[in-house]
Amino acid sequence: MENDLDKRIWFLPHLYWQATKGMLPEEVDNLMQEVERLAEAHDLDALRKYSFICIGKTCHRKADAVPFGAAAIKK
Repeated sequence: MENDLDKRIWFLPHLYWQATKGMLPEEVDNLMQEVERLAEAHDLDALRKYSFICIGKTCHRKADAVPFGAAAIKK
């Protein structure tokens, strides 16, 4: 059975910067708005397509992973 830790959303800044390298600022803004929208909706399947997003309890072990979205503030 899944618990809340299994559904935690993690943001990986170094992979985000790699993914957005060479994008126009407007494209980067649109991408982040989409990811934030998906995180607020807790659409884990849609978020999994992004290399800079990790879902689950074990991702926090990556050095620069930070909690992201509404799930980050849930206890």
